[in-house]
Amino acid sequence: LLGGAVTAALGSLFTGAGGLDLGFVGWGRWTGAFALAFANDILEAPARTYTLNLGVPAVRAEQLSRTGRLTHPAYLLGDVRMLRFEALPEVDVLIGGPPCQDFSVVRGPDWDRRGLEAPRGLLFWEMVRAAEVLRPKVVVFENVPGLLSANSGRALRILQTAFAEVGYRPAFIGTVSADWFGAPQQRRRFIGLFVRGRADKAPEVAAEVLSAGGSIFKKYPLTPLEAFEGRPLSELGRRYVE
Repeated sequence: LLGGAVTAALGSLFTGAGGLDLGFVGWGRWTGAFALAFANDILEAPARTYTLNLGVPAVRAEQLSRTGRLTHPAYLLGDVRMLRFEALPEVDVLIGGPPCQDFSVVRGPDWDRRGLEAPRGLLFWEMVRAAEVLRPKVVVFENVPGLLSANSGRALRILQTAFAEVGYRPAFIGTVSADWFGAPQQRRRFIGLFVRGRADKAPEVAAEVLSAGGSIFKKYPLTPLEAFEGRPLSELGRRYVE
């Protein structure tokens, strides 16, 4: 998907404490596959967590002057709508999970699940704006599965159209679950994977990876007990039954 890039530069929006980033940057530490260029969110508390865990400094986004550029990896603390993406380094991969509250089915009936009709629901446009300016090879868009049905399906159609208009096509649109990959938790998430230009094998590769093809965990999910104990249930049953 990345056209043979040895180390991919990573940009992150709606970063929070960095759960999504850790999957990329943590893997990059072991393999050299990904290196953080920038992250961004508006709240200080998750920024502190991120800087402690991932070792990058937090700086106020407004410190980037009108003509200045970011020259080192940093967590940009500030409103994403105020970011000048022209001042940020180009990246190979852009990741982000825009606010999900107004797409979530947990929110309640459709009249309260406003999706794109709520101000937070429109923040996904910042991912599109960043992609248009920074031109990453791949965009990874994460959200709740409710995005698929929000606004009677219109939210998903607008999302895909918006990325198409700036040169990106979907390689994967669907729902994945963390337990498929060995996490001891059934946590379903919407993943939209968009690629720039021609990448003929991208949908095939993405579908194989994100559907966890061949994973034993899809048939035998890992339980929290096994994760904490480091042993299979077949060896733990007697101990806990007694």
